[in-house]
Amino acid sequence: MNNNLVLLASDEVFADTRRAYQKQHDSSETRPRTIEGLLSLAGGCIVRGVQSGAAGIVEQPAMYAQRHGYGGLIKGTMIIVTMIS
Repeated sequence: MNNNLVLLASDEVFADTRRAYQKQHDSSETRPRTIEGLLSLAGGCIVRGVQSGAAGIVEQPAMYAQRHGYGGLIKGTMIIVTMIS
């Protein structure tokens, strides 16, 4: 499901960053082996998700405005409003 949400976001920078992060943590050598390690990884994922979401609220309209001008700003803002609602 998360991969589908990444595709819907249509943000290549976010998708590339997410893939690199997943690849780094999918290795059997880097997987946490204790409950503390798992909780630390989970907490880090939550923090990264909140930071990414907050940044996206600001960056998405700016990205559309840069690509498509004033109409893009409106489109980017509408996408964010629809996602939040």
